[in-house]
Amino acid sequence: MKKKVGENLRLLRLRKGYTQLNLAESVYISESTYKKIESGNGKLDIELLDQILKILEVDFYDFLFSHIIPPPQNTQTKNHCKENG
Repeated sequence: MKKKVGENLRLLRLRKGYTQLNLAESVYISESTYKKIESGNGKLDIELLDQILKILEVDFYDFLFSHIIPPPQNTQTKNHCKENG
């Protein structure tokens, strides 16, 4: 299950154009910690998952119970800044 969650987060992140570093900084964790989450080897609690999904603009329920569609092949990453708040 952890690997499936991580893979879905990866697909959503790519679809939105974030790098792993961008997303990690947005939720105040290290890039290496985020990489472990996506690979299914990291610790992910409900609060952190909720924060990540808000940044990715995905409803928590939809994430858990819907099929995630892969991003297009030519997805480019954007340079997003961490928002204060």
